[in-house]
Amino acid sequence: MKPSLMRILAFVFCLAVTPSVLAQWSSDPSKNLPLADNPNGSDQVQPKVRPLPNNQWYVSWFDANPSTPNPIGYDVFLQRLDATGVEQFPRGGTMVADLSNSSTEDYGLDVDTAGNAVLAYLDTREGPNQQVTAAKMSPAAGH
Repeated sequence: MKPSLMRILAFVFCLAVTPSVLAQWSSDPSKNLPLADNPNGSDQVQPKVRPLPNNQWYVSWFDANPSTPNPIGYDVFLQRLDATGVEQFPRGGTMVADLSNSSTEDYGLDVDTAGNAVLAYLDTREGPNQQVTAAKMSPAAGH
């Protein structure tokens, strides 16, 4: 076989055995993109979404997971989605703060000029001395 024919056959073989990568964004607007679909009865509330300059997105939320050790509280989570809607952090997001809040209050999600997520929330990790905390998370935080 000629070298050029071998290259063509190798290319065709690679195309045949390479799985297709499908985007996560649904073409059906009535179907949601699940990010924190824990089967254990978690209560995920107050989602916030912020765009990144490269057509990616940050999504944050509170999650009260009854499977976590006591005290169960509304913890802060973050997920980054690429332009096609594929999760960039582990499934279920990255925990930003393990809190014991029994209820939620509004919080903030923003993006700085370097593409980091900046979250501000009521922090209960110091016991009765609640305080507002700001956390900066790198775009690679989930890896």
